[in-house]
Amino acid sequence: MKHKANWTVPNTKKFCDIWCHEIAIGNCTKGVMSKTGWRDLIRRYQAATGLVHDREQIAGRLRQLKAQWAFCNKLRYASGLGRSDDGTVEATDAWWKANTNVNDLSISSEFQHLLSKTLHNKGFHIAGAI
Repeated sequence: MKHKANWTVPNTKKFCDIWCHEIAIGNCTKGVMSKTGWRDLIRRYQAATGLVHDREQIAGRLRQLKAQWAFCNKLRYASGLGRSDDGTVEATDAWWKANTNVNDLSISSEFQHLLSKTLHNKGFHIAGAI
């Protein structure tokens, strides 16, 4: 019986570590996970967290993380964005409105906190971040 998806920050980190392991051992090439890779990923995730998540739940989380990564890159490289003296991203209200639809990005408050912490540690500061 599968559990309700429980994507806490620690569980997401475990998922990412396992995904990277599957890439390293050759179970994911050119962005496509093999059947063996999916089985191993699900088994390792269950062993690491005690949670049973199926392929659909894990693939959904992967889509969310890809969208969040794309948004991070947009913040880093979008043309026309400025930086204030403290490193925060400066953009017009229209840009923020057009590019921060939380429903599209599936950005949880936990991810916002993790993103803010990670970017802060790398010298970036996002105004209004948790």
